[in-house]
Amino acid sequence: MVTDKDRAQRFSELLFETLFGLGLMPLRLGERPAAFEKYPRQILDKLRTADKGPGGFERAYESWQSDALRKARGELREEGASRLGELKRWVLDNEEFLRDRRVIRDLRTSLYGRAFMYLLVRLTPALEFKESAGRAGLFEEKVSVRSGADGREREMLRVVVDADYLRQNFAQHAPVSREKLIEALGEEAVDEAVEDSMEFVLANSRWFNRIFSGREDRQLKGTENEEGERNG
Repeated sequence: MVTDKDRAQRFSELLFETLFGLGLMPLRLGERPAAFEKYPRQILDKLRTADKGPGGFERAYESWQSDALRKARGELREEGASRLGELKRWVLDNEEFLRDRRVIRDLRTSLYGRAFMYLLVRLTPALEFKESAGRAGLFEEKVSVRSGADGREREMLRVVVDADYLRQNFAQHAPVSREKLIEALGEEAVDEAVEDSMEFVLANSRWFNRIFSGREDRQLKGTENEEGERNG
């Protein structure tokens, strides 16, 4: 039986997955809470005030979707559009659940914790992998892949498009993050979390191609220092 707790978790994960795919989620876990909450709060506010009449909920979602697409990174907008479609289907299928003001209130008050934990599990190993694997030269090999609606050929890091290559190297280059995840999740959940992080990289190949290539280093600068200060 699907509970309200299950629905809230599924909605949150779909939303964060969509926003990360559009480049609208923080890359640093040390960011202010507002950075995690900004776009999730916007969709909750749109849905909370949606017209009660026919089509009102869909219009509210589409209004938020237009805003998100406008703010999305250009190189991610095309792929992110398909995730927005999946999120839209879920939102419309669960309109009654999301029209419950108690649900919206509970989601609003838990946004930061949900978003932080979502990224903690997926980004902590991935960003450690970026530093360690980069020093080991794993990002020197590139391959040509066809991606996007136009099927255009693009040169990308092998590590973000070759699942076998990533799995061969990921765990050995992310050992410290395992200890952080043990503290946060418990030892029994770590293997699954590391697997989730690998899948996260593969599912966001164009985004991690930028991150692992160093194109997003301004956003990532200071991550380790801020994490150390918070955990120290």
